[in-house]
Amino acid sequence: MSMILTIPGTDINGFTFRLFGKISATTPQEDVFVSPFSAATALSLLNEGASGETASEINGLLGMDFNLSLSDEIRRADPSTTFESANSLWIGKGISAKCCYVRKAKKEYGAEVSKADFGSQTGVDSINDWCSRKTHGKIEKILDSAEPSTRMMLINALYFNGEWEFSEFPVLRSEDFRTIGGADVRKTMMYKTDEFMYSEDDMFRMVEIPYGNKSFSMYVLLPKDESPEGFSNAASRISAERWNNLLSKMERVRVRLAIPKFKMEYSIELNDILSELGMKKAFTPSAEFPGISRTPLMVSYVKQKTYLDVNERGTEAAAVTAIAMKMTSVGPGNDPIEFIANRPFLFSIREAGTGAVLFIGQKVK
Repeated sequence: MSMILTIPGTDINGFTFRLFGKISATTPQEDVFVSPFSAATALSLLNEGASGETASEINGLLGMDFNLSLSDEIRRADPSTTFESANSLWIGKGISAKCCYVRKAKKEYGAEVSKADFGSQTGVDSINDWCSRKTHGKIEKILDSAEPSTRMMLINALYFNGEWEFSEFPVLRSEDFRTIGGADVRKTMMYKTDEFMYSEDDMFRMVEIPYGNKSFSMYVLLPKDESPEGFSNAASRISAERWNNLLSKMERVRVRLAIPKFKMEYSIELNDILSELGMKKAFTPSAEFPGISRTPLMVSYVKQKTYLDVNERGTEAAAVTAIAMKMTSVGPGNDPIEFIANRPFLFSIREAGTGAVLFIGQKVK
């Protein structure tokens, strides 16, 4: 049995599971795929210019800074797996960003800084083109139309592409997947029987599926209660503490594994959820961002779009998080364990060295 004495990434993943828990609870009947890591990176860049109660709320929400050094450490973990994180700062007409903030954005976050006309289609196209390039064309746009009230935008883009450590799933079968609503739909299920890291507690069974040199892995969490109510109850109770407990109990066992081959695209505005998690003042006219600009600013919205493709060869995933700001005057050997994910399940993608969960989601239909 392989024991983990210390779990890296505890502070990182606290925000991850709080955010996902809120999203899952508000959309229990829908597939969800988000990157709290991307959201946290953008919010950390925002927080560099915050002060007072606004800064305290964002600090309390995140628990730590998500800067360039953290992303670089993750990027270097596996040369055979692609992980890219890019940041940008877009400054609109009639406003200037403080030089110290721009320097910090460039130095500590590697941010590209550009001028943008948010009231024109040209400005919208420039931002969308940047997002598309940084996600290898998987997220073609984050803005749908010109928004003249926007004065500044902070954006993080993530891209992940990894092949399974074992090359590919050798067996594909068309089988029924039981959705959260109780209907059976045909899915291509990918099968492999081998030794995998596995653990369980009173609520979940969890298996690790590694990529490349095993620095990155997908984790699939299958609730023990097979009813729709059981899934919703389990999803609402996933937490950093439960996650760390499951990680600490993992051992290598023989598993007959099956997961569906699937693609997802997801979009969400995070304002209400971030407010519920404690980041309230940033969305109000009393927001305090004196470190960003002399012009009084507040957050108008935090939006995220994601893309996911899980197939027999590996996984490709991307996320873009945009924070728009406006003026205040106007978020071995034994019989194999059966692990057949042919019903609603949770999943995540984690980097081992930092412990950071980069993406997390639920597949329910």
